[in-house]
Amino acid sequence: EEYLFLAHPDEDGWIRPYMKGPCRLLHSKLEYPGQPGALRALRRMARERTPFLSERRRYVLGSDGTIERAGVEVMHFTFQEAFLTEVPSIYQPHDLQHLHLPELFSEREWRRREIVYRTHSERAALVIAMTSWGRRDLIDRYQLAPEKVGVVSWGSVLSEYPAPSPAELSELRSGLSLPEAFLLYPAQTWPHKNHLGLLDALALIRDRHGIELPLVCPGQQNCFYPRIGERSRELGLEQTTWFPGFLSPSELRGLYGLARALVFPSLFEGWGMPVTEAFSTGLPVACSSAAGLPDLVG
Repeated sequence: EEYLFLAHPDEDGWIRPYMKGPCRLLHSKLEYPGQPGALRALRRMARERTPFLSERRRYVLGSDGTIERAGVEVMHFTFQEAFLTEVPSIYQPHDLQHLHLPELFSEREWRRREIVYRTHSERAALVIAMTSWGRRDLIDRYQLAPEKVGVVSWGSVLSEYPAPSPAELSELRSGLSLPEAFLLYPAQTWPHKNHLGLLDALALIRDRHGIELPLVCPGQQNCFYPRIGERSRELGLEQTTWFPGFLSPSELRGLYGLARALVFPSLFEGWGMPVTEAFSTGLPVACSSAAGLPDLVG
């Protein structure tokens, strides 16, 4: 057996340290040459008359031949984006959040997701969910045959990250100006991650019970982050909440070692990787009951 990891040539550095055994990198080209002007004009006219088909052609890409030339026997698309191929495929849409919380998506992004997810779910030989809840959701929403949809749970990869020494933990605490005790919530600042609800809860606990709970929220800060920062200031929490941004793997592992508990108030999750990371370190977890989280936490 051999495992090939398909990656873009300039974006494979993150996975190289973890590749061991009978596996190697396979570089995708995904180069689509431009069409002559007259042909482009004809295709534009056709798109205007058949908008759904044109969207499908725009969003659903075909294989560039890389896996076919390599003799790949099964292609596992480990996240939502995929491409058309005659090679038997396993498709793994992490969740169907756009169907449950459509208000969080633009009309264009909603349509893109629906076209991409539905197309590859229908074409794949096997579709994988990470929880039983996710499996039922895929079957119900996309009318997939039950025998076509399986469940493969993820696990924590925290143990693969460098373990910080006591001196490095002390340096991490002082570098981020962290208090002795704090709650941890690692997540990108997407609206569904519910940082706003978490901030409201911390303010409520402070106002009703006089208890201040420091909170550390590492993770990439996207376009919704300014609204979160604004809410923190409105509630007077800016002195007890930390948003350090994207951290290195060793720094993240260090925060799991320093925190008192993980809080996970997400409004929708196909899985919830931080929960499994907390479990793997023995860190207590308080999380919402949204979507597949009850399946995950038991």
